[in-house]
Amino acid sequence: TKPEIHPAKHIRFLIRYFLMMLVAGALLGMPCILFSDMLVDTFFKPEYASASGVLRILGFHPMLYGPYLVALQYIISVRMQKPYFVLNLIMAVMSIGMCFWLIPLYHSTGAAISRIASLGVSCFIYLLVIFVHLRSQIKDSPPL
Repeated sequence: TKPEIHPAKHIRFLIRYFLMMLVAGALLGMPCILFSDMLVDTFFKPEYASASGVLRILGFHPMLYGPYLVALQYIISVRMQKPYFVLNLIMAVMSIGMCFWLIPLYHSTGAAISRIASLGVSCFIYLLVIFVHLRSQIKDSPPL
């Protein structure tokens, strides 16, 4: 995010970093999604068998959290405190609201859905903010 570096190079770096974190998250999350029953049966007592559905949902967490961290680091590094504060507030309110709504209906599965949905929405909005910011910087910068 140094001013002397062209925004196009920032974009290439962010895309590589984003994809690397997505792949790392997929390496952690995909086994939980694809083999949740086997993982729960292997590592836990039989009374935890019902947790395999929750594990399957939470397998998406590392795949979303890596890109979320990339977006968060960028937003902090370019000193966009207001979007950072507002988006974290939205994520917290959305997560709490969804917990109040989904936990009575779906119990632990509702809590997992709430976490993944709020993280996914927050990550998507962060990426939109970054896109708008970089687009404005490209307009203002000379060609490569």
